[in-house]
Amino acid sequence: MKGIVIVLIGLLSLPIAISDQDEESTNKPPRRGAQAPDFTLPDLSGRLVTLSDLKGKVIFLNFWAIWCAPCRWELSSMETIYKEYRDKGFEMLAVNVGDESIEKIKKWARRYSLTFPILKDGEELPVSEAYRTNSIPTTFIIDKNGKIAEIVRGAREWNKEDVRSMLDSLLNEPAGEGKATVPCKTC
Repeated sequence: MKGIVIVLIGLLSLPIAISDQDEESTNKPPRRGAQAPDFTLPDLSGRLVTLSDLKGKVIFLNFWAIWCAPCRWELSSMETIYKEYRDKGFEMLAVNVGDESIEKIKKWARRYSLTFPILKDGEELPVSEAYRTNSIPTTFIIDKNGKIAEIVRGAREWNKEDVRSMLDSLLNEPAGEGKATVPCKTC
């Protein structure tokens, strides 16, 4: 009888455990090979940019803030990569997660001669939360099919040959195919 009670208690607690596990799995950060969470955010001119509208392009999605020194350090190499690849099916989106005003970000972007699109995350940082960026800078490289190809936490010198190799591989891959890409050794 005692054994039956233990089994019944175990069975009754099973749906709760499964429920908790399912809820927990939705709170996990996106991983390589997973679909990138979609979002819509305004750029600095107020134009709305939706990630899924860029399907068919390779996306460089970077989370940053003005007050972040490592973020500032990597910006010039990001600008170099953007200028080199922007006409080849590549898009760079720099999502600002700071609490600065749009005007302050615009002035700052002009000062550093940044030409890539800068988006402003919302007050509660919904996009940063969806990507589980617990540190900045954090960069997600997204393939033409909207899948995460690479995740880079921390600042990087993006103007490197292995980064170009990875981007070239992703850009040369036809949309709809899930071929493995050349890994980025410094990412």
